[in-house]
Amino acid sequence: MGRSPSFCFIVSLGMFVIVAVSSGLLSRTRSILFPQLYSIAHRVVTVSRTARVESSELAVPYSWVKVWKSDGRVFDEIAGYSWESREETLKTEDRRSAMSSVQVENNFFNVFGVQARLGRTFQSDDSRGCRNCVVLSDSAWQNQFRGDKKIVGQKIHLNDGKAVVLGVLPEGFWFPSRDIGIWRVVA
Repeated sequence: MGRSPSFCFIVSLGMFVIVAVSSGLLSRTRSILFPQLYSIAHRVVTVSRTARVESSELAVPYSWVKVWKSDGRVFDEIAGYSWESREETLKTEDRRSAMSSVQVENNFFNVFGVQARLGRTFQSDDSRGCRNCVVLSDSAWQNQFRGDKKIVGQKIHLNDGKAVVLGVLPEGFWFPSRDIGIWRVVA
């Protein structure tokens, strides 16, 4: 029995399942194979530059975004974001962690039609009155705060300063990278 082909196959399959589950492979595969959490993913367009033009930066100039916003014939809604390689240092009671962040306009999550899992996402007046507010990814919330539902409204320590957690995004939402754990509003 221990050397039969079916026994070897079952043991191999079992080992594969154990490795896949413990490594997170299945959640990563699920996020690739299944549709995005936001219902309008098929209508979302990302515009970026791939090369420098006469000493300008790689990003699309924000003046272009303003022009596209004023000309409502092309897009239903537009939200800019700035994603430089920015690492935030998150300090909790028992550890320090590095986490990637992105700055977004206050209507960013509205463009995707995404609602917060806990709390809320940014609102129209947050760019003025909530400069130190953040929205956390589900994985950052689970890993750094152990899924504590009381995190909404609490101050956290980021880069030797404090920020207020407005909300937590639903599991599976990611943009522009799965590695983003913190969203800040563009001031």
